[in-house]
Amino acid sequence: MNPHARAWSLRTARACLVFGLLACDTNTNTSTDNALDQANPDPPAPTFTLTWGEDAIDITIDGGDGRRFWFGAVEGDDWTGEDCYLGDSVDGTAVRYCHLLPEAGGSLAFGGDPLDLVAGEETALDPDRRGRTRVYFVELESAACWVGGARLSYYDDVCTNEGAITTQ
Repeated sequence: MNPHARAWSLRTARACLVFGLLACDTNTNTSTDNALDQANPDPPAPTFTLTWGEDAIDITIDGGDGRRFWFGAVEGDDWTGEDCYLGDSVDGTAVRYCHLLPEAGGSLAFGGDPLDLVAGEETALDPDRRGRTRVYFVELESAACWVGGARLSYYDDVCTNEGAITTQ
């Protein structure tokens, strides 16, 4: 046996013992065994809850299983600078923000300056327009996405996966 192949086989066997992999296959010329897919199914879709308060939007993510999400939103055609997509223009300056959320969600304070917004902490969204707001969540690793909110077609070219998004 080739010494490199033997070393690889020993490392693979050690990994199989340490990590308890269900379908360890030391033959690199075979296709991946279906057992891995069955043992690690796709996690269920998370549910997102947006609570519009007087001072902030609180975003809760349930069932995220430790995954991280970007959050974007648009208010009709009035404010698209936090869309994670195309952005907006304010006084001739192009702006595009996207909010990276902690695993369980986060809070975005109202009153952010559209030209100097602190993404992940504040928003320039108008709380009085929440009925016109469409929201977008995208999982950081897989790019799986969910949209919800007002019936706008803004994200139709990016994501048509209507998700479990509750707005309060």
